[in-house]
Amino acid sequence: THSSMYYNGSYKIRTQNTGAEIVGTIVATGADINGDIDVDGHTNLDNVSIAGVTTTTEHIHIKADNKRIFVGASDDISMYNDGSSSRITNQSGQLIVKSPIFTVQDSGNRNQIIVRDNAQVDLYYNGTGPKIQTASSGVNVSGTTTTTGLSVTGVSTFTGAIDANGDLDVDGHTNLDNVSIAGVTTASDNIIIPDN
Repeated sequence: THSSMYYNGSYKIRTQNTGAEIVGTIVATGADINGDIDVDGHTNLDNVSIAGVTTTTEHIHIKADNKRIFVGASDDISMYNDGSSSRITNQSGQLIVKSPIFTVQDSGNRNQIIVRDNAQVDLYYNGTGPKIQTASSGVNVSGTTTTTGLSVTGVSTFTGAIDANGDLDVDGHTNLDNVSIAGVTTASDNIIIPDN
């Protein structure tokens, strides 16, 4: 059998073989629960302290701007949205991201950066490319390279034409198979033409 407690003719608490059934709202200044809590409806909690693992099978929503998720003993890293931009802030050490293939895309799902494990790094422009690709031998560039200065300490090999619109200053030996000059040539030393 069970025992029931009523209020104004309607039962509010009824004992069961597994515990008690409560109908209505419970108002308490504190609760110490050692077992599981099974809530089928909405739960509104002002503050929750969890000393253990939390597992969820659905989404986690933070329905407010500038409300952060903090991780670390000293809140070392945080993630939030400020209303216009999403931000990740790291306060200690390095921010390390590990992935066999790491891809950065723009809002149109176009590739911007692709980093591959033990391989090259690709840089794209508007999803086309790669325009710059690292290689074991250096860097491969696809397209036109515009630079205000270029310092080369090793050998450069060009398979196509070189168009120099400005001055070309060569301090060392230059071996040219064919030279076409449309203009004045000025030499500060002897010009030697060997007799073949």
